[in-house]
Amino acid sequence: MGQLGAVPNVEFHAVGFPADFGERLKTKAGGNIFITLKDAIAMSGSHPPNLTGQWKVFCPRLVGATELELVLAVPQPGSPKTIKITGKYESLPSDSGKTISVNMDVPVRY
Repeated sequence: MGQLGAVPNVEFHAVGFPADFGERLKTKAGGNIFITLKDAIAMSGSHPPNLTGQWKVFCPRLVGATELELVLAVPQPGSPKTIKITGKYESLPSDSGKTISVNMDVPVRY
């Protein structure tokens, strides 16, 4: 998953990656460190695999009618027809800065 636009500071995180799966190692100095599988993948310059098909997207406040256009790899063209978007966002301070929940099915364009 990624974005087509140039909105800065957008982050994509795989949901459900086993963050605590790892190995305890002994250092040369005799200490212990715990390296998770996620740490090892990050040190290799790669990204952790998405084991659940779910993503968490973090982005800065989008002003006005700014759109965040996303791109998603799918197993075959035409599948799925929709994706479920759930989450929340804060409205503008002029609108009391309310937290608004989102739960919708969005059509996928191919």
